[in-house]
Amino acid sequence: MNSVPLIFSLAVQAHLKLDDIKTLNHVDSQTWQKDPETHKSEIFDLALYKDFKEDRQKWFFFFSNSDYVPVSFEFAMAKQATLRLRGVYLVGEFVSNHFIRESSPDQIENRLLPFIQEHLESRPEYLDYCNYDLSTKFDFGRRVFDSLCLRYFNEVSLEILSRHVESKRCRRLSLVLSWPSKIKWQLVEFLRKPGVGSLEIHSSYFSLPSEAFFVVFKRFLQDDSFTNFTLRARIDLESWHVVHFFKELQSETRSKYDSRDFRWATERKELFVQLREDAVILNAVYLLNVVGFLYSSVRLCFYAFVG
Repeated sequence: MNSVPLIFSLAVQAHLKLDDIKTLNHVDSQTWQKDPETHKSEIFDLALYKDFKEDRQKWFFFFSNSDYVPVSFEFAMAKQATLRLRGVYLVGEFVSNHFIRESSPDQIENRLLPFIQEHLESRPEYLDYCNYDLSTKFDFGRRVFDSLCLRYFNEVSLEILSRHVESKRCRRLSLVLSWPSKIKWQLVEFLRKPGVGSLEIHSSYFSLPSEAFFVVFKRFLQDDSFTNFTLRARIDLESWHVVHFFKELQSETRSKYDSRDFRWATERKELFVQLREDAVILNAVYLLNVVGFLYSSVRLCFYAFVG
């Protein structure tokens, strides 16, 4: 404890017995004496997946460094004292590299998951949680990820989603497969959040209300900070909505309609919409690119990019 600040040392000792204090005072504080450069956090990512080949379920995992290059287990463990996990992938497909390490279900539950929970950053960047339900074993506390890719398994999935939708930290959200319809309006509110980067819904059975369409375009017109944005989702929207919306915005923008093409333009950006027999394609240059496909004339599969 020779280099520990006195106020910290006294605060610790106030809670200890006399014998413990004597022992503690003889501990040489090597960490405080070393070059601070050697104690910077080492950033890693971890991928965990199952292999279902040959009717056998095997678990595998591997680490990647801050440049997303796979590294050996031994290399990562050598950095364990300063290792911090930036993100976790629960991968669905077999990923082949030289640093893959096999692990038993017991090792996953009793060693790897606790390791993840201990070393995960307090403000982690991403979680890809789309393939295995580990909700009863994998608890990352109240952490909120900057980017979340999530599959619905149970009520825990809904709790995770709500926490991220309500948080100012989560900027990118991706949902896969089937989700309860009751979350639709939560996602519309997510689109209203300042700083939102993307919302992607990869499902043929889930669609957003038409309000999502209008929220995006309202922000496109009125919010100068609404940039670098992507929306990909099916939307309950009929083609006449697009025509009506075009007419409504003529007074606010320089608009043009030619055959099946629509174009809106402001001083800083423009939006181009193209209608086809089986599709609605929306494109914009400068700050907004939008592409959508119309299914059965009532579902708009919508892709938007603000750049």
